[in-house]
Amino acid sequence: MTKAGVYVRISQDRTGAGLGVERQRSDCQALAERLGYEVVDVYCDNDTSAYSGKPRPEYQRLLDDIRAGRIQAVVCWHTDRLHRSLRELETYIDIAESVPTHTVQAGHLDLATASGRMTARITGAVARHESEHKAERQRRKVEELASKGLPLGGGRPFGYEADGLTLRPEEADELRGMVRRVLDGDSLGSILRDLNERGVRTTRGGTWGYTSLRSLLLRERNAGRMVHRGQVIGKAAWEPIVSETEHDAVVAVLSDPTRRTTPGPGRRHLLSGLAKCHCGAGLKPGWVASRNGRKHWIYTCPSRTKGHVHRDMARVDAYVESWTLDVLSTVSQPKTGDAATQDRLRLERERADIDGRLRDAATLFASGAITAAQLSASTELLRERAGAVADALITTARGSVLDGALGITDEQWRNLPLERKRRIIDAIMTITVVPLEGRRRGDLGVNVKLRTDRSDAAATPFRMWRTPAHLERLVTSAFA
Repeated sequence: MTKAGVYVRISQDRTGAGLGVERQRSDCQALAERLGYEVVDVYCDNDTSAYSGKPRPEYQRLLDDIRAGRIQAVVCWHTDRLHRSLRELETYIDIAESVPTHTVQAGHLDLATASGRMTARITGAVARHESEHKAERQRRKVEELASKGLPLGGGRPFGYEADGLTLRPEEADELRGMVRRVLDGDSLGSILRDLNERGVRTTRGGTWGYTSLRSLLLRERNAGRMVHRGQVIGKAAWEPIVSETEHDAVVAVLSDPTRRTTPGPGRRHLLSGLAKCHCGAGLKPGWVASRNGRKHWIYTCPSRTKGHVHRDMARVDAYVESWTLDVLSTVSQPKTGDAATQDRLRLERERADIDGRLRDAATLFASGAITAAQLSASTELLRERAGAVADALITTARGSVLDGALGITDEQWRNLPLERKRRIIDAIMTITVVPLEGRRRGDLGVNVKLRTDRSDAAATPFRMWRTPAHLERLVTSAFA
């Protein structure tokens, strides 16, 4: 009995279920039985295009088995399942000239005769034309959609419904929160851990990783910009989730070459590394066994030798947090919000004006009113100013780590992510732990000082200004 190989292929399997190739296989098996062939192998290239020219592993295995004589006939659903490239067809003719090729839809290909080879080439040319014509239609459709600022297809984007135009409010709010956290200085690691812990999922229902989160935050779509062939070509038809200024600021932060990009486990303790031993080394978390055998967490100097410190972690954390809240609650949020908003609006108006001038210059050149040299000179000046305005807008969007922190309540502080707390503490104070010899009972030996260039505040430990009036004077001086 003639040993036959069945070849099946489908270009796109959107569901991943393989139903298309399974239907082809069933039809090919039935044809092989009618021809009296024994099917010894099935070669399946699922979700693989023959038009793209990319390697098809199973097709190559089919050719190898024909060369080796392991199969004496080929059965496929249609000739276009085997080839959509005339180059591939000529190679197949050379290899399988003496091997019968049968198709469910197009009949028998007799490659042993000149007429049969001519038929195969004509059929191949028609299949190639159909593929090229389909590709042209798809390109024209994409160009039309892009020119109108409409979605180009693909999966549902995070923050939007399946149509790519309608906002999905809960996801849009999540994305705005991610953007704000990046601008506040939070790491991608802390953001994705928070998302995964709260059960916020990607549009495919998966958990977040560094690559997926970073790609989402760098997406031009977030700012309502239309991207085609890797370039921003204008405004999109959908509603933006964040402003262009915020998006550009996020791109600047995530593209900063000095930014740490290697994911780490992240800090798990409030003051590890921030609090210093009197020798200058950053304190590390550690533990000792209590009388009941449980772990008792401490901060300890890495040297662990005599004269270096270790302290109860919970007591030090509570002490520092108490002073942090005293400082943050003493000074109300600066009354610069209106001025900052006006400054941002002024810069955005200037950016829009520059864009308009660039378009006007192009129109004047097209009409012959100015020369190419004049167009080049004016464009260079305008683009230089546009760059300066963009940088200024990014600076206003990034803000300070203390934005929204001054005047914070105890409850708001408790709800802040650990990394944000650490950044706030590091921004306003230094913490030094000293030996306890000669100190009063109950004194932790923790000296906390404001970060400021003013010598009076910088040199004064918090424990020296317990009175509200003194505290307010020093804090106001530090944050003036």
